[in-house]
Amino acid sequence: MAIVLVYLFAQDILVGQDIKDSLDYFKLNFKNVSSLNKDNQAVVGQWQNLAAETSMSSVGVQSFRDNKIIKQGSGLILSSDGLIITAYDNMPIGASVSQVFYGDKIYNPVVLARNYAKNLVLAKINAENLNASRLDQIGSIHSGEELLIVGLVPMISKSIIFSQRAMLSYVTDRDIVLDAIPNYYIVGSKVINIRGEVLGFAEIRSGKVTIVKSQDIDLMLKNYLNKVKR
Repeated sequence: MAIVLVYLFAQDILVGQDIKDSLDYFKLNFKNVSSLNKDNQAVVGQWQNLAAETSMSSVGVQSFRDNKIIKQGSGLILSSDGLIITAYDNMPIGASVSQVFYGDKIYNPVVLARNYAKNLVLAKINAENLNASRLDQIGSIHSGEELLIVGLVPMISKSIIFSQRAMLSYVTDRDIVLDAIPNYYIVGSKVINIRGEVLGFAEIRSGKVTIVKSQDIDLMLKNYLNKVKR
């Protein structure tokens, strides 16, 4: 499966200027994974395989207000029957409607829970037999560790996979900060390491790319499931 650049040709009339500017920046700066690190083709091949594999449990997300796209990003599939998680940034409470893209289908999600502080939205789409993401606990991580950000850009015909190589810059008590391009489209995209472990998804805070950790995603899911069981 090719890892390709992003486009959004037929939707100019519905797209805000900030998204248009981000698309132009994206097309200029994002590169095919295979074009990077030519000196180590084995590593490149491994990253390509991981990107293709992890994209099978990712979705694209769009939110609208006044018939205009106001947010666009990615999300993770959490269950085979359509539970998904994305950033609150991608599906804000002020949006009039949201759409979820998977394969060649478009779904209208039902929001189940929101957590503004953690930048999380749990939603459900009417789908079955989906590939669920495997969430991994963040263990020993260190500055300089190479990571991959993988997501989908929603399109009417079929979502396009994109990827960006990143490096773990530093870790604080509150944030895991990546050395990565803070592009509009990476919000909600899966962050994985070379072992294929899912550390969480990307967000942008104060101009920096950080990670919404898998532990926080897992906790939100468990809290919802426990509530449903009562």
